[in-house]
Amino acid sequence: MKNILGIIPARGNSKGLINKNILPILGKPVIAYTIEAALASKQLTETVVATNSKEIAAIAESYGVKAIMRPEEHCTDTAPIEWSLRHAVDEMASQGFKTDVAVWMQANIPVRDVTAIDRTIDVLIDSGADSAATVYEALPDFYALKKMELNHQIVPFENKDVKIFRRQDAQTYYLVDGAVVAINKDVLMSTKGKEGLHVFMGNDIRGVVQKKHFAIEIEEAIDLKMCEFFIQYLQETENISI
Repeated sequence: MKNILGIIPARGNSKGLINKNILPILGKPVIAYTIEAALASKQLTETVVATNSKEIAAIAESYGVKAIMRPEEHCTDTAPIEWSLRHAVDEMASQGFKTDVAVWMQANIPVRDVTAIDRTIDVLIDSGADSAATVYEALPDFYALKKMELNHQIVPFENKDVKIFRRQDAQTYYLVDGAVVAINKDVLMSTKGKEGLHVFMGNDIRGVVQKKHFAIEIEEAIDLKMCEFFIQYLQETENISI
């Protein structure tokens, strides 16, 4: 039996939308939705909230999960998320919990598929991969993306010789959305000191496809309203409780 540690990093000094992790959505703090999803998981052995905020720590404990205080250097705008994940694993080890798999869940993604956590863990364990992550399909017309250069001139983003004119003929692209990322602990810890996008997830990363509305990040005030809409929509039309 593997020890699977759920980690919800949630710093208190967010710069864009102030206090985004504790703002209310339908009467509950944003982070509460992720905590409740973690507690509903059948696979997670333990869940912790890693934070530098006493207020967030108190909310976490009121919902029944342990809070780990993150070092302030792990809570800056430029600090990689893997610093916080490794710190949580080390802190739990000091308390006698030996982690086999670390599962990162973003605190500011409240609308989460109730099966996503366990499905992602299953994919990781069954495949023997380095990690597994929820993903959603990017814009179907990704091939038509442009970038803007000097004087607002737009030019092809990727391939100037693209011959695709119908989205049905385009290659499908996916985005790692941050809702659930399950990582083999040895991979997470052994990549310390290495730099690069998602390098802490290893070389063999498996995708778990989900719908885009299960990965809405709270970054602006309007995102709170979007989440309210989707939560109510899912409750009313699909009988999904979030």
